[in-house]
Amino acid sequence: MKKILTLLAMLLLLSSFSGTIFAEEEKKEDDSSNENKYRVTIDAGLQGTINDKARITFYVEKGEQITLDSLQEDASEYVIKLNDGVKYYFKGYHIAGEMEEYDNASFKPYPMSFPVDRDMDLVATYGVKGNQIAYTVRYIDKDTGEKLHEDDIYYGNEGDHPVVPARHISASYVPRGYNYTTDKTLGSEPIVITIEYTHIGGSGGSEYGEDVTYIYEEIPGGGGTGGGGTVPVTPAVPEPEQIINIDDNPTPLTPGDDNNNNNNNNEPTEPIKPEPVPTANFWQTLLNNPLLLISGGILTFGLLAFIIFLLMRRRREDD
Repeated sequence: MKKILTLLAMLLLLSSFSGTIFAEEEKKEDDSSNENKYRVTIDAGLQGTINDKARITFYVEKGEQITLDSLQEDASEYVIKLNDGVKYYFKGYHIAGEMEEYDNASFKPYPMSFPVDRDMDLVATYGVKGNQIAYTVRYIDKDTGEKLHEDDIYYGNEGDHPVVPARHISASYVPRGYNYTTDKTLGSEPIVITIEYTHIGGSGGSEYGEDVTYIYEEIPGGGGTGGGGTVPVTPAVPEPEQIINIDDNPTPLTPGDDNNNNNNNNEPTEPIKPEPVPTANFWQTLLNNPLLLISGGILTFGLLAFIIFLLMRRRREDD
């Protein structure tokens, strides 16, 4: 009897200790320095990792615009890496809990560039690889037509709706919109998304153009001590739109676009019957939190031990 009570006391102590550790870990993520910020959590789902982790969490100022570059091959901050051997491809993100509104055919990803106006939980969305179709994204100077970055070639299944974020070119270029999309679906016709940027002056520039110099404005007063001369100014530029539909302002295709939008994979693709898009679930969340798993295991074991103790006690009373 005493041994059983001692065992139960130890289990409760361990459970309390592990719960304290878990709470401390949560506190480190949510300390006072983040009190006036919003939390953004990105879950990589079941088919991959983000930055080599199952989930990442970070905090941003209220209203701050963030851009997830996960689609880009040279992604630097939000790198989605598929698990070995999976037959899926990364389609974009969705808000946790809202996936039931979509299926593989109608899914349109959540914009990858957005202002953070609340705590947010995003989950990576995957599709089963089928007939992969290429589409092109271009980056140009709105006024000069100068090419600001190499074209990006992305792939999706036939029937997908592309949604892509504008690349960061340099501090001297502001995109017309943070995100670009189209009502067209892949495979219906060649899709080329042209993202226009406005040059606002300042240093820097693209890898395809010369360094940008400041734009100067002459002010009255002459060149004496009292003032005058020239000062650098930044032209007023409208705030980028959150999302631009290229069908509302189409950009004409240029010769050769057709060649970029056929199935450019060297390996043949075989259409696969669509399957439900996997999302993060309770068990995945549990497995990704070892401290929570240990706490739950200790509590479960303690409960079982307590039940056995009650049964043994009742049996002795009956005897």
